[in-house]
Amino acid sequence: MSEYCVHCLPTKRRNHFKNYFEYYFVSFVDTLLTPMKYISRNVNPARFTGGLIEFFARLGIVTFVQDPDCAQLNNRALVGFHAAKKRGLRIEAVRFFNTYFNEFRFFYNTQWHYYTSIPTTILWTRNDMEMDDKAVVKQTLANGGVPVAHGAGCKTLFDARAFAAHHGFPLVVKPLDGSSSMHVTFPIHSHDELTRAVEIAREYSPEFLVERYLRGRLYRGTVVGKKYVFVCEKERTHVVGDGISQITQLIEEKNTDPRRAPAGQKSATLRKIPVDQRVDVVLKKQNFTRDTIPAHGEKVYLHEKCLIGLGCDLIGHTEHAHPANKELFLRIATLFDTDLIGIDLICDDIQAPYDPENSGILEVNGLPHVDLHVQPSVGPADDIGTVIWDTVFARLDQNAIKSI
Repeated sequence: MSEYCVHCLPTKRRNHFKNYFEYYFVSFVDTLLTPMKYISRNVNPARFTGGLIEFFARLGIVTFVQDPDCAQLNNRALVGFHAAKKRGLRIEAVRFFNTYFNEFRFFYNTQWHYYTSIPTTILWTRNDMEMDDKAVVKQTLANGGVPVAHGAGCKTLFDARAFAAHHGFPLVVKPLDGSSSMHVTFPIHSHDELTRAVEIAREYSPEFLVERYLRGRLYRGTVVGKKYVFVCEKERTHVVGDGISQITQLIEEKNTDPRRAPAGQKSATLRKIPVDQRVDVVLKKQNFTRDTIPAHGEKVYLHEKCLIGLGCDLIGHTEHAHPANKELFLRIATLFDTDLIGIDLICDDIQAPYDPENSGILEVNGLPHVDLHVQPSVGPADDIGTVIWDTVFARLDQNAIKSI
């Protein structure tokens, strides 16, 4: 039996056939539907999804469940589901045979409404779906005067080398349609490293993005209704020495946090720290081993990438984020004209105004992990679920008035 792809871990994937199939299939369909794009730009895709679900329900393929098995739902979806239950909304999860796919319906204004994962998807237009194209997003941000990690979409190593020749090193290479830092390489300091990084990215997808590497801390800003801003920091997996315990013991202690779930558990945000050869490699770069006893207060990093699945920390910063940074997040939400957007920002300190010369937006997401703000490892939790529902109801009421 083949091993899992090391560049996709902790996601367990043996091959990337599905990624390539989806890439070429979507490209083919987009070509066929190009004349329809303008016409359908303001058509809500949730209406088509709802109609399809109702059709399957008549065939007995789909059932609606008021009290689903939450262990089968991801925590991003559970934020909206639990907030709806809390306010007494009639809401049901959609079950296909015996499987949940984070589809839901709720009853409001005398009718059923359908959404995927997060209630704001009921308000989606094509603008929201186009946020998945990293190259298009970067150009939109740059045109809007937003500081961005400058990059370009590429298909060949020649394209990547041309970018490096013009912009220099260090660089980052990532799949154009990837997520969760899968097959992402950084920082790249040479042409040999660039060649290998392109090979890794193209294992995942035919197209990839090359961009300038920005140094700083990674923050996630989530904007709801172009009005409310929530902020948290994603910090690489680490432990802090106490002057007594070995690194192995510090990891074991941190993993006893009841909020940290095993890898693969959908209904949790914080994860236990996985300990394998990747940890040994990172420790060696710091002249440590698992048996090292770090000094009191010394921070020891355990993984290269800042990923939820690798046990990274989430630090709530909504109350302390500088107004200039919140204004930047709001400006981006207005630029994309969307009621929900997740924005990854690199800067030195979220409590100080961002520096346009040394800060930048990495990417945006139309279906962000809103649970990052609900279950931080450090700092206060944000009630983003309630704000999301308030926004959805306000928009639905506006639409109802317009239709009268």
